[in-house]
Amino acid sequence: MKKARIFIIEPSELIIKGFYNMFSHSTTIDIVGHLYNLEKSQETLLKSDANILLINPRLFSFSDRFSIRAYFQNLNNIILGAIIYNYHDNDTLNQYNLLIDITDNKHYIENKIISSLSNNHDNEHISNNGDNSELSYREKDVLTLLAKGMMNKEIADALNISIHTVISHRKNITRKTDIKSIAGLTVYALLHNLIDKNDII
Repeated sequence: MKKARIFIIEPSELIIKGFYNMFSHSTTIDIVGHLYNLEKSQETLLKSDANILLINPRLFSFSDRFSIRAYFQNLNNIILGAIIYNYHDNDTLNQYNLLIDITDNKHYIENKIISSLSNNHDNEHISNNGDNSELSYREKDVLTLLAKGMMNKEIADALNISIHTVISHRKNITRKTDIKSIAGLTVYALLHNLIDKNDII
């Protein structure tokens, strides 16, 4: 079984030390590093060999809360997890593959981490065998905003990417889903729980 190598970005020293202490003798989980803020986080992560990033969503401002994946876009194969101890809206939490609540016990956290690592490995295996029908995380981000009624420019601004990249993602979404209309893509997003019916304008 693949070992979980976790990097943590969390402003609370108490919580970071709690993670180190909790998994100090684990045979399945290693805490490979930490930061207290986002400064130099990308370059530090690239050097860390981590396959899971646990981050406090509060490190992103309200206006940047939909740019989390764009911020870490150079770390395509890393699992993005949120450390939760405040309220966050569903749109924010949907950007994460893994949610860790600080009230979770050790056994539950460990199971969540190992399960997310296993699921990610399965997805990589599917991708490596040439099945490209599954939407990528970024394509799902674009589809979600598209289904909410946003135009290309608005999506580009929200995800901090170029309009050209948005158009490219939209072409991939159409190719993979074989759906050309916005209405059809909205239904697809609803059926795949990417949006809630209350999100539709």
